[in-house]
Amino acid sequence: MTHFYEESDIRPLARRVSSSVEYKNGFLMFGGFGINGNIEPNNVTNEIWMFDQEYGWSFIESAGPAVRYPSVVKLDNSVYIFGGCGVEKNSLNFSNDVYLYSNKGFIKLTRDNVKYSPDARYASAIAHTNKGFVIYGGCGYDNRKIYKYYSDLWVFDKYTSNWECINDGTEGPGKRYGFGWTSFRDKLYIFGGFDGCREHNDLWSLDLNVFEWTILNGGNILPDARYCPALGYVDNVLIMTGGRSKTNSKLNYHDTWVYNGIWHRLSTDNSPGYHAKSAYCSDGKKMWLFGGEGKHGHVSDLWKFSKGIWSCIQSPSNDDPLMW
Repeated sequence: MTHFYEESDIRPLARRVSSSVEYKNGFLMFGGFGINGNIEPNNVTNEIWMFDQEYGWSFIESAGPAVRYPSVVKLDNSVYIFGGCGVEKNSLNFSNDVYLYSNKGFIKLTRDNVKYSPDARYASAIAHTNKGFVIYGGCGYDNRKIYKYYSDLWVFDKYTSNWECINDGTEGPGKRYGFGWTSFRDKLYIFGGFDGCREHNDLWSLDLNVFEWTILNGGNILPDARYCPALGYVDNVLIMTGGRSKTNSKLNYHDTWVYNGIWHRLSTDNSPGYHAKSAYCSDGKKMWLFGGEGKHGHVSDLWKFSKGIWSCIQSPSNDDPLMW
């Protein structure tokens, strides 16, 4: 049973570009941007929150890297965290570090100045493998501090802490970031994203056993191209919601789509509405979506998708900041 949590309950402040991962009876949420109610570059947090369906929110600690859009994945009873974008000396700083987070705290697994590893980046897709995890894509800086978009595929071995490049980007979705992504069992799914010039609305799957990409046919009616939507896997179908245009700041999306071999748009009578850059995750039975960018600023509402419908678990706070 999932309760509705009132305004007075402890809860995270509004934020965007946090990352979450399913955990026990709910999910864990890491990092994010904007908790001070503004968009100053250094307004990045390292907060860790846990949501439990029975007991609500718990603030765990402020620890580990202060970043936005780290890539997080659960392996066994621990969480692995890759990359993210923080601030160092008032400048954006992208990371390619790997951390292990458990009830014993954070352990940094990667060594500094390792030559054979992915470039520093944020907003990569991540999924577990037999020996560790795989990452795809994302965005970082080149050596001139110009944004660089990635299409490569790397596998991290949790036993040796070594990286292996599986695909240099010549196959698959191509260079992009800001895609919706989710994994379930032996598949990683990618929808949309931005490649530096335009948004996309294609859907891809990666076989996590042989690391081969397949583009999936969506039918005749497709979702609009977008970046930073949420994507989940629930009851044997993909769920995609929200997102916005990178090239047109006024083009925002509030729709929800289901993919079961072809795309179908769901009724939006009760749905999150416009959300982009939210924290989200799914476990095959339900999908969680927290906060992100709303219609007028950062928001702190919480939604659950299960059995074909959205349920609002927590409404936006009265003090969620108005920014635009």
